[in-house]
Amino acid sequence: FVVKQYQQNISDAVKNERSIPFVLISFSWKWGAQNPCKTSRSFPDRGEVEFLKVFGIIDLLIKTIYPPGAQFTVLIEQENPYGIIFSTPKEYIKNYQYGLTLFMKEMELEMIERKDLGSILSKNISDFSGKIEMEKIKILKNANEMKRCKAEYPFVFRTIEESFPVSMIGLAKEEMEMFYFGNKEGIPLEKRLDIQRIVEDLSAGYIAVEKIKKQSDAIRKMYPDHLYVSITGKPSKLVLPVIWDERGGHTLFSSHGVPVYSSTGKCTIDWEDRVKINSNPVFIKNDFEEKPFYWIENKKGGE
Repeated sequence: FVVKQYQQNISDAVKNERSIPFVLISFSWKWGAQNPCKTSRSFPDRGEVEFLKVFGIIDLLIKTIYPPGAQFTVLIEQENPYGIIFSTPKEYIKNYQYGLTLFMKEMELEMIERKDLGSILSKNISDFSGKIEMEKIKILKNANEMKRCKAEYPFVFRTIEESFPVSMIGLAKEEMEMFYFGNKEGIPLEKRLDIQRIVEDLSAGYIAVEKIKKQSDAIRKMYPDHLYVSITGKPSKLVLPVIWDERGGHTLFSSHGVPVYSSTGKCTIDWEDRVKINSNPVFIKNDFEEKPFYWIENKKGGE
Protein backbone atom coordinates (compact mmCIF):
# COMPACT_ATOMS: atom_id res chain seq x y z
CA PHE A 1 0.00 0.00 0.00
CA VAL A 2 2.74 2.45 1.00
CA VAL A 3 4.77 1.91 -2.17
CA LYS A 4 1.65 2.37 -4.31
CA GLN A 5 0.82 5.57 -2.42
CA TYR A 6 4.33 6.90 -3.00
CA GLN A 7 4.05 6.05 -6.68
CA GLN A 8 0.66 7.78 -6.90
CA ASN A 9 1.98 10.91 -5.15
CA ILE A 10 4.98 11.06 -7.50
CA SER A 11 2.72 10.54 -10.50
CA ASP A 12 0.38 13.34 -9.35
CA ALA A 13 3.31 15.74 -8.82
CA VAL A 14 4.76 14.99 -12.26
CA LYS A 15 1.35 15.31 -13.91
CA ASN A 16 0.97 18.78 -12.41
CA GLU A 17 4.64 19.67 -13.04
CA ARG A 18 5.29 20.24 -9.33
CA SER A 19 8.37 19.42 -7.30
CA ILE A 20 8.27 15.96 -5.69
CA PRO A 21 7.02 16.74 -2.15
CA PHE A 22 8.53 15.06 0.91
CA VAL A 23 7.58 15.48 4.56
CA LEU A 24 9.64 14.34 7.56
CA ILE A 25 10.23 15.06 11.24
CA SER A 26 13.67 16.39 12.20
CA PHE A 27 15.74 19.33 13.52
CA SER A 28 14.73 19.85 17.16
CA TRP A 29 17.66 21.30 19.13
CA LYS A 30 21.19 20.46 20.23
CA TRP A 31 20.91 18.01 23.12
CA GLY A 32 23.76 19.61 25.05
CA ALA A 33 20.99 21.40 26.91
CA GLN A 34 20.24 18.02 28.47
CA ASN A 35 23.63 16.30 28.50
CA PRO A 36 26.85 18.37 28.26
CA CYS A 37 28.80 15.14 27.69
CA LYS A 38 27.23 15.03 24.21
CA THR A 39 28.00 18.55 23.00
CA SER A 40 28.79 21.92 24.49
CA ARG A 41 26.99 23.76 21.68
CA SER A 42 23.48 25.13 21.42
CA PHE A 43 23.92 26.34 17.83
CA PRO A 44 24.23 23.90 14.90
CA ASP A 45 27.69 22.85 13.68
CA ARG A 46 29.21 21.06 10.71
CA GLY A 47 27.16 17.98 11.56
CA GLU A 48 24.03 19.87 10.57
CA VAL A 49 25.81 21.05 7.40
CA GLU A 50 26.45 17.40 6.47
CA PHE A 51 22.82 16.52 7.14
CA LEU A 52 21.55 19.46 5.09
CA LYS A 53 23.74 18.34 2.18
CA VAL A 54 21.55 15.24 1.91
CA PHE A 55 18.55 17.37 0.98
CA GLY A 56 20.51 19.16 -1.70
CA ILE A 57 21.87 15.92 -3.13
CA ILE A 58 18.40 14.36 -3.36
CA ASP A 59 17.10 17.48 -5.06
CA LEU A 60 19.94 17.44 -7.62
CA LEU A 61 19.52 13.72 -8.31
CA ILE A 62 15.82 14.15 -8.99
CA LYS A 63 16.54 17.13 -11.24
CA THR A 64 18.73 14.97 -13.48
CA ILE A 65 15.57 13.23 -14.68
CA TYR A 66 12.85 15.66 -13.54
CA PRO A 67 13.74 19.39 -13.58
CA PRO A 68 11.27 20.58 -10.88
CA GLY A 69 13.30 18.56 -8.37
CA ALA A 70 12.25 18.05 -4.75
CA GLN A 71 10.52 20.04 -2.05
CA PHE A 72 10.92 19.17 1.63
CA THR A 73 8.58 20.05 4.47
CA VAL A 74 10.46 19.46 7.73
CA LEU A 75 8.29 19.24 10.83
CA ILE A 76 10.34 20.36 13.81
CA GLU A 77 9.82 19.26 17.39
CA GLN A 78 9.83 22.64 19.09
CA GLU A 79 8.77 23.97 22.47
CA ASN A 80 5.21 22.64 22.67
CA PRO A 81 4.91 19.83 23.56
CA TYR A 82 8.44 18.50 23.04
CA GLY A 83 10.54 21.22 24.65
CA ILE A 84 8.14 21.30 27.59
CA ILE A 85 8.41 17.53 28.07
CA PHE A 86 12.22 17.70 28.22
CA SER A 87 12.50 21.06 30.02
CA THR A 88 14.61 22.37 27.14
CA PRO A 89 15.61 26.04 27.51
CA LYS A 90 13.82 28.16 24.91
CA GLU A 91 17.16 29.77 24.09
CA TYR A 92 18.53 26.42 22.87
CA ILE A 93 15.59 25.90 20.51
CA LYS A 94 15.83 29.49 19.26
CA ASN A 95 19.62 29.29 18.73
CA TYR A 96 19.39 26.02 16.83
CA GLN A 97 16.64 27.18 14.47
CA TYR A 98 18.37 30.53 13.86
CA GLY A 99 21.59 28.76 12.91
CA LEU A 100 19.77 26.40 10.58
CA THR A 101 18.11 29.35 8.85
CA LEU A 102 21.50 30.90 8.10
CA PHE A 103 22.97 27.56 6.99
CA MET A 104 20.11 26.89 4.57
CA LYS A 105 20.36 30.39 3.15
CA GLU A 106 24.11 30.06 2.62
CA MET A 107 23.68 26.61 1.05
CA GLU A 108 20.83 27.84 -1.17
CA LEU A 109 18.43 25.18 0.08
CA GLU A 110 15.25 27.01 -0.81
CA MET A 111 13.50 23.65 -1.28
CA ILE A 112 13.35 23.14 2.52
CA GLU A 113 10.44 24.57 4.49
CA ARG A 114 10.21 24.13 8.27
CA LYS A 115 6.95 23.87 10.20
CA ASP A 116 6.21 23.54 13.91
CA LEU A 117 5.01 19.96 14.44
CA GLY A 118 3.36 20.75 17.77
CA SER A 119 1.20 23.46 16.23
CA ILE A 120 0.09 21.13 13.44
CA LEU A 121 -0.86 18.38 15.90
CA SER A 122 -2.70 20.81 18.19
CA LYS A 123 -4.76 22.15 15.30
CA ASN A 124 -5.66 18.71 13.96
CA ILE A 125 -6.23 16.77 17.21
CA SER A 126 -8.96 17.86 19.59
CA ASP A 127 -7.83 18.23 23.22
CA PHE A 128 -4.29 17.31 22.16
CA SER A 129 -2.67 18.21 25.52
CA GLY A 130 -5.37 16.37 27.48
CA LYS A 131 -4.97 13.21 25.43
CA ILE A 132 -1.21 13.29 25.89
CA GLU A 133 -1.56 13.56 29.66
CA MET A 134 -4.10 10.70 29.82
CA GLU A 135 -1.88 8.42 27.71
CA LYS A 136 1.17 9.31 29.79
CA ILE A 137 -0.62 8.46 33.04
CA LYS A 138 -1.77 5.18 31.52
CA ILE A 139 1.83 4.23 30.78
CA LEU A 140 3.23 5.32 34.14
CA LYS A 141 0.50 3.72 36.27
CA ASN A 142 0.54 0.32 34.57
CA ALA A 143 3.69 -1.79 34.96
CA ASN A 144 2.74 -4.04 32.04
CA GLU A 145 2.15 -1.03 29.81
CA MET A 146 5.56 0.41 30.76
CA LYS A 147 7.19 -2.95 30.00
CA ARG A 148 5.45 -3.11 26.63
CA CYS A 149 6.56 0.45 25.78
CA LYS A 150 10.17 -0.38 26.65
CA ALA A 151 10.02 -3.32 24.25
CA GLU A 152 8.30 -1.32 21.50
CA TYR A 153 10.28 1.92 21.86
CA PRO A 154 13.81 0.94 23.00
CA PHE A 155 15.37 3.78 21.01
CA VAL A 156 13.26 6.33 22.90
CA PHE A 157 14.28 5.08 26.34
CA ARG A 158 17.95 4.78 25.36
CA THR A 159 18.06 8.25 23.82
CA ILE A 160 16.28 9.85 26.75
CA GLU A 161 18.53 8.10 29.28
CA GLU A 162 21.41 9.78 27.44
CA SER A 163 19.62 13.12 27.38
CA PHE A 164 17.66 13.68 30.55
CA PRO A 165 17.94 17.23 31.94
CA VAL A 166 20.72 17.13 34.53
CA SER A 167 19.08 20.03 36.39
CA MET A 168 16.27 17.70 37.45
CA ILE A 169 18.46 15.89 39.98
CA GLY A 170 21.53 18.11 40.16
CA LEU A 171 23.88 15.52 38.69
CA ALA A 172 27.43 16.90 38.47
CA LYS A 173 29.27 16.51 35.15
CA GLU A 174 31.80 14.18 36.81
CA GLU A 175 28.92 11.97 37.91
CA MET A 176 27.45 12.07 34.42
CA GLU A 177 30.76 10.87 32.98
CA MET A 178 30.79 8.02 35.49
CA PHE A 179 27.22 7.12 34.60
CA TYR A 180 27.64 7.22 30.82
CA PHE A 181 31.14 5.85 30.44
CA GLY A 182 31.00 2.56 32.29
CA ASN A 183 30.81 3.21 36.01
CA LYS A 184 27.14 3.55 36.89
CA GLU A 185 27.76 1.85 40.22
CA GLY A 186 29.86 4.86 41.18
CA ILE A 187 26.73 6.96 41.31
CA PRO A 188 24.82 6.90 44.61
CA LEU A 189 21.87 4.48 44.44
CA GLU A 190 19.41 7.25 45.25
CA LYS A 191 20.52 9.26 42.20
CA ARG A 192 20.44 6.18 39.97
CA LEU A 193 16.84 5.55 41.00
CA ASP A 194 16.06 9.22 40.34
CA ILE A 195 17.53 8.87 36.85
CA GLN A 196 15.40 5.78 36.19
CA ARG A 197 12.28 7.61 37.39
CA ILE A 198 13.02 10.65 35.21
CA VAL A 199 13.80 8.53 32.15
CA GLU A 200 10.52 6.65 32.52
CA ASP A 201 8.56 9.86 33.06
CA LEU A 202 10.09 11.67 30.05
CA SER A 203 9.83 8.58 27.86
CA ALA A 204 6.18 8.14 28.78
CA GLY A 205 5.51 11.75 27.78
CA TYR A 206 7.27 11.40 24.43
CA ILE A 207 5.68 8.03 23.67
CA ALA A 208 2.26 9.45 24.56
CA VAL A 209 2.75 12.13 21.89
CA GLU A 210 3.88 9.48 19.40
CA LYS A 211 0.84 7.32 20.08
CA ILE A 212 -1.65 10.18 19.76
CA LYS A 213 0.11 11.35 16.60
CA LYS A 214 -0.01 7.86 15.10
CA GLN A 215 -3.64 7.26 16.06
CA SER A 216 -4.74 10.52 14.50
CA ASP A 217 -2.63 10.06 11.36
CA ALA A 218 -2.47 13.86 11.43
CA ILE A 219 0.66 14.21 9.31
CA ARG A 220 -0.62 12.08 6.44
CA LYS A 221 -3.96 13.88 6.60
CA MET A 222 -2.23 17.26 6.59
CA TYR A 223 0.15 16.31 3.77
CA PRO A 224 -1.70 13.63 1.77
CA ASP A 225 0.21 14.38 -1.44
CA HIS A 226 3.65 14.18 0.20
CA LEU A 227 6.06 11.25 0.49
CA TYR A 228 6.28 10.69 4.24
CA VAL A 229 9.93 9.79 4.96
CA SER A 230 11.85 8.86 8.10
CA ILE A 231 15.36 9.41 9.44
CA THR A 232 15.07 6.60 12.01
CA GLY A 233 14.40 3.69 9.67
CA LYS A 234 10.76 3.20 10.65
CA PRO A 235 8.91 0.46 8.75
CA SER A 236 6.57 1.51 5.94
CA LYS A 237 8.47 4.73 5.21
CA LEU A 238 11.24 5.73 2.89
CA VAL A 239 14.43 6.35 4.85
CA LEU A 240 16.38 9.57 4.39
CA PRO A 241 20.11 8.75 4.62
CA VAL A 242 21.80 10.48 7.55
CA ILE A 243 25.11 10.24 9.40
CA TRP A 244 25.23 7.07 11.46
CA ASP A 245 27.36 6.31 14.49
CA GLU A 246 28.55 2.78 13.83
CA ARG A 247 29.35 1.75 17.40
CA GLY A 248 27.13 -1.25 18.04
CA GLY A 249 24.53 -0.02 15.59
CA HIS A 250 23.71 2.90 17.88
CA THR A 251 22.27 5.83 15.97
CA LEU A 252 23.32 9.39 16.75
CA PHE A 253 22.00 12.27 14.71
CA SER A 254 23.72 15.61 14.23
CA SER A 255 21.74 17.13 17.11
CA HIS A 256 22.92 14.38 19.49
CA GLY A 257 26.63 15.10 19.39
CA VAL A 258 29.52 16.57 17.42
CA PRO A 259 30.90 15.78 13.94
CA VAL A 260 34.28 14.08 13.77
CA TYR A 261 36.20 13.45 10.54
CA SER A 262 38.55 10.54 9.94
CA SER A 263 41.79 10.77 7.94
CA THR A 264 39.81 9.67 4.87
CA GLY A 265 37.31 12.49 5.31
CA LYS A 266 34.45 10.31 6.54
CA CYS A 267 32.17 12.08 9.00
CA THR A 268 30.50 10.42 11.97
CA ILE A 269 28.64 11.81 14.96
CA ASP A 270 29.89 11.05 18.47
CA TRP A 271 29.76 12.48 21.96
CA GLU A 272 32.12 15.38 22.57
CA ASP A 273 33.60 13.84 25.72
CA ARG A 274 34.56 10.71 23.75
CA VAL A 275 35.85 12.68 20.76
CA LYS A 276 38.20 14.71 22.95
CA ILE A 277 40.26 11.60 23.72
CA ASN A 278 41.70 11.06 20.22
CA SER A 279 40.57 14.06 18.15
CA ASN A 280 41.38 17.74 17.89
CA PRO A 281 38.91 20.64 17.70
CA VAL A 282 38.56 22.91 14.71
CA PHE A 283 37.21 26.42 15.23
CA ILE A 284 35.95 28.74 12.52
CA LYS A 285 35.86 32.51 12.38
CA ASN A 286 32.58 34.31 13.01
CA ASP A 287 31.00 31.22 14.54
CA PHE A 288 27.84 31.61 16.62
CA GLU A 289 29.75 30.61 19.76
CA GLU A 290 33.39 30.09 20.69
CA LYS A 291 33.23 26.32 20.59
CA PRO A 292 34.51 23.68 18.13
CA PHE A 293 32.65 23.65 14.82
CA TYR A 294 33.91 20.11 14.12
CA TRP A 295 36.66 17.67 15.13
CA ILE A 296 39.42 15.81 13.27
CA GLU A 297 40.78 12.47 14.44
CA ASN A 298 44.46 12.59 15.40
CA LYS A 299 45.10 15.89 13.64
CA LYS A 300 45.95 19.31 14.93
CA GLY A 301 42.98 21.66 15.10
CA GLY A 302 42.98 25.32 14.29
CA GLU A 303 41.26 28.08 12.40
